[in-house]
Amino acid sequence: MLPMMRRELVEKRNWLSDQELLDYYALSQAVPGIIATNTSTFVGFRRAGFIGAFSATAGMIFPSLVVIIAIAVFFSSMQENIIIQKAFTGIRIAVAALLVITVKDLYEKSIHSVLSGILVFTAFALIVFAGVSPVPVILAGVICALVGTKAIGGKK
Repeated sequence: MLPMMRRELVEKRNWLSDQELLDYYALSQAVPGIIATNTSTFVGFRRAGFIGAFSATAGMIFPSLVVIIAIAVFFSSMQENIIIQKAFTGIRIAVAALLVITVKDLYEKSIHSVLSGILVFTAFALIVFAGVSPVPVILAGVICALVGTKAIGGKK
């Protein structure tokens, strides 16, 4: 979802900057629920208040719900179909490629110093390799940002 959200919200509609999308995405990871839905809710609220948040959330949930119900109805009869299996393999590869491209683009726009790069890679290593929950890593990142902002006189 992140590549599609970036394309729609940053590039096509110009509703957010890359940094704002990253901020909403990070905040969405800290609250319970689906990250893309949470991000959409925050963006909807920013654009049109409660009605925008409700509409954005419904717009994220409803199409997926319809597709999941349709798949559930036909899944058992199509599960052994070789064409369906190969289609899912292709979808997995496409999703992985989209994620790599998006992470690369966002990395280039969000890493502004050697220290921020070290913090990103440390957070990544803690979550992926050490199995640390993302919640304390995100909270530590917030603390680092607050301390860093205070240390340089309130400038971003």
